[in-house]
Amino acid sequence: MAAESKTTPSVAAVDPLDLEPEREMGAGARDDRPLGTEEIEPETGRRRLEETAAARLQHGLTLLALSLLVVALIYVMLRELAGILKPLAIAVFMCYLIIPAHRWLVRRRIPSLVSYLCIVAIFSGILYGLGTMLYSALAEMNDRIPDYQEKLDGQIDRVEGLLARLPLPRLPGTAPDRPFRQMIEDSISVERVTGLVTSTLGTFIGFSTTLIIVMFYLIFMLAEATHFEQRLRRAFGPRRAERMFQVFVTINGSIAQFIAVKTFISFLKAAFTMAILSLFAVDFYVLWGILTFFANFVPYVGSIAAVTLPIGLSFIQYQSPWIGLTLAVLLIALQEVTGNLLEPWMFGRRLDLSPVIILVALAFWGSLWGVVGMVLSVPLLVSLRIVLQNMEQTRPLARMMADPWGDRVADPNED
Repeated sequence: MAAESKTTPSVAAVDPLDLEPEREMGAGARDDRPLGTEEIEPETGRRRLEETAAARLQHGLTLLALSLLVVALIYVMLRELAGILKPLAIAVFMCYLIIPAHRWLVRRRIPSLVSYLCIVAIFSGILYGLGTMLYSALAEMNDRIPDYQEKLDGQIDRVEGLLARLPLPRLPGTAPDRPFRQMIEDSISVERVTGLVTSTLGTFIGFSTTLIIVMFYLIFMLAEATHFEQRLRRAFGPRRAERMFQVFVTINGSIAQFIAVKTFISFLKAAFTMAILSLFAVDFYVLWGILTFFANFVPYVGSIAAVTLPIGLSFIQYQSPWIGLTLAVLLIALQEVTGNLLEPWMFGRRLDLSPVIILVALAFWGSLWGVVGMVLSVPLLVSLRIVLQNMEQTRPLARMMADPWGDRVADPNED
């Protein structure tokens, strides 16, 4: 009996009232409600929900304020450091054109250094030739402005003679005898055109100096590109660097493809424009071709400028309006075919960017860097979207930038 009493466990006294809830729930049942939620009063729960909502609102407002502050700081930095960042952006843009050509030459067993030297020399020669032709055309245009003014006066007299035969009401704010002439002279004058050409020449001289800085940036960036993968491995380790490098290659390939195709289409459009204008012997057709090449990178506004200026000059240069109308039909048809048929076919799809975002980017970069910023606005915007699209955390932002009215293209990364 003594041994049995030693091995028998002692049972503590249990109040029968403590067993009532367990009996009510049934044998083997268990209360799975979260601890501390059984006795919460409705008023306390409502207060906690309000505190949580207030905390989330405060966090969102703080994040919004910090985001606006960062955007403002970036804007100020881009504006104040434009002299440094603008040539750097142009050099990066040119790198995406040079590196694919360099790889093509290397695959043909041409040494890497020789390939880079040949490509840089060809680019320098093209830029020098374009700059020389552009400067000569602008200088000649400045000298021939009085002749164009005389021809414009003759055209105005002819139009006024036609309008005098029609019973048209007089425009408000114009002279009663020559309303059409006053309207034209208010919008176009010799002083305005001369000032515009002179300022363009000054801008061109400043841009020539910028191109020298661009070439220095370009040489050093090409030299650094050959060792980028090795430096990435030393910094992050072989396995992590390999994943990062694959993402980097994907992003760079997409950006390079866009820039190469856009440049090729701009070249085709400029060549056909020069051919059409030279066929009709329009003055400064080389200048209008160069303008068409760069204007093709500027959405919406660029195409309008590339068509309007040579058509307007043709109406002034020739007495017959049919030449100007024929040129207008041909140039507008060229813009429509290349913009709506050739570009989507070569890109494989539309740019898939919201028009509002494109216009905001155009205004943003134009206010920062002028004409250079307007030319680079779409390539920079497309590059940003490609980077966001290739990162899982930022992929929703890339989808938000898509064109809501464009053709829906299946996203391979979309769940």
